[in-house]
Amino acid sequence: WLKNRVKFQSRWKFIKMFMFRYIVVMLLPVIIISIIYYNCLKIIEQDTIESNISVLDKTRSMLESRIDEINSLIRQIAWDNKINRFKFIREPFKGPNVYKILETRYQLYDYSLINSFVIDYYVLYLDSGIVMGPDQTYLLDKFYGYFLSYQGVEYDDWIKEISGDYRRGAFISERQALFKGNP
Repeated sequence: WLKNRVKFQSRWKFIKMFMFRYIVVMLLPVIIISIIYYNCLKIIEQDTIESNISVLDKTRSMLESRIDEINSLIRQIAWDNKINRFKFIREPFKGPNVYKILETRYQLYDYSLINSFVIDYYVLYLDSGIVMGPDQTYLLDKFYGYFLSYQGVEYDDWIKEISGDYRRGAFISERQALFKGNP
């Protein structure tokens, strides 16, 4: 009986030693792989963040250059004498003023041909109540009603907003706009 017990203990000791080594051999790679995985995950996360920041910086730079181009076009239009002269006309559809509409429109170059960022542009003459683009002339109320309007903003409120204090380069707060009937 004692002999069996010693045999059993030696087997048990052998099994324990074998199991310990087996568990160590199994756990060691799992631990090492987990550490490597965690480090790779951190590296990938950092690379992704740096890549996204780089893309955002490039996009910001591109948009700033496009806004600078638009500002240059605005200055060019604003300083044109023939375009500026029309702002003193109060009754645009009387007598020779009709010819002045055509003359002023002739000065409005179609910038969409040279700048893909410009789809269309219009010059508003509040005193005469008209809007001019390179190809069309609208009455101000018709322009707002059928061509460009903001959802939830009435015509009178829009006129107050654009004819209020002049702030060059100010942006109107975000709102849903309809351009040629499309959002």
